[in-house]
Amino acid sequence: MFSWNPLTIFYQKQEFSLNPMFRDIAHEIARHLPEGKTVIDAGSGLGFLSKELSSEGLCVTAVENDPLAARESVFPATRADIHDLAPHPITDMLVCCSFGSILECLELARSLTDGLLCMVRRNQHGHRFRPDDGSPSPAVIAKTMLLSLGIPYEETFVPIEGGQHFRDHDDAAKFFHAYGIHELPSLEPCEGPFPLLYHKEDVASLFFIKKENIPDFRGKTTLVIEGEQGIGKTTLVTRLSEGYRGTLTGFLTRKRDGKVYISSLDGSLSGIAGNAGESTPKAFDSIGVQALRSAGELRIMDELGFMEREAYRFQDAVISAVSDEKPTIAVVKDRDLPFLSMVKEHERSLLVRLSEENRDIVTDELRRAVCCCRIWPVAKAITRRSSGQSRHR
Repeated sequence: MFSWNPLTIFYQKQEFSLNPMFRDIAHEIARHLPEGKTVIDAGSGLGFLSKELSSEGLCVTAVENDPLAARESVFPATRADIHDLAPHPITDMLVCCSFGSILECLELARSLTDGLLCMVRRNQHGHRFRPDDGSPSPAVIAKTMLLSLGIPYEETFVPIEGGQHFRDHDDAAKFFHAYGIHELPSLEPCEGPFPLLYHKEDVASLFFIKKENIPDFRGKTTLVIEGEQGIGKTTLVTRLSEGYRGTLTGFLTRKRDGKVYISSLDGSLSGIAGNAGESTPKAFDSIGVQALRSAGELRIMDELGFMEREAYRFQDAVISAVSDEKPTIAVVKDRDLPFLSMVKEHERSLLVRLSEENRDIVTDELRRAVCCCRIWPVAKAITRRSSGQSRHR
């Protein structure tokens, strides 16, 4: 995880004294706002983007939580946690440049803007100084999460220089050593006060999202995870609730030897729901309903499918559970059934669609969201009762 220190500050100031990256990004952002409009730059770092946005005629509030970065900023910065701005200023655009998890940025935008959220993410895969790192690019992560949440966006692209300029080879060696790289990579000669360049062509993706298309996380008490059988829905629930020390309520269904078993989270109720694929309302209308009525601080419903399509008492209990204030995680089969549609389309549901292509990214981002989101009831419930976790960005 990136951290500010005198060395990283020195090299960023050295690089962006001549790299036009933030100027070009600011120019693209300004195309979406008339001159004089207000912008909050969340996690503004050393303020290079804030400075360029101001040069475009925008009224910029730079917010940076790190005291060293805020003090060294090239643009006046408000030293604060972006979540704790008081009173909350309402701005025309919230800009999150390489800042925060995707859900965290979406949640902040609901509170801080009446207009647009702009998320700026690099398209480069892995670490920019470790090309063999196979992790997906921040832009791919952003796009994947927005698609899985069904949130419309506009994406524009800005070519950037993603490398670093140096005065000499000793300067370069000191820089790469700070990143744990002891073998100096290939450097290119260039003109100017820093005649050596570690060249890295890159593209910044700018995601523009209208506030009206962002869910109101305050009311999203149920996280609904939809996907095909075996895609990793239950694994995602397990990873989200790792370390949780509160009391759980709800039910689990498990398939074994061609039969489906249903049990309450506390283990006090269990039984055979029926043969897999059959419509068997009895166990759901008894064990399932009782399990949903038991006390607990976080509710799990794993999973909802087509076996209970005629279990009407159970269906009523599920809809009642989704409608109340208790934070809930519901696993739902990818089936076109009226009952499942009611759960997925409920005003209190935040629906995430899981697929083989997106499951790793969605899992990691939801785990980040649990630690970062301050308003979303599901995140608050899990974090409040988890041990050994802290909020981070």
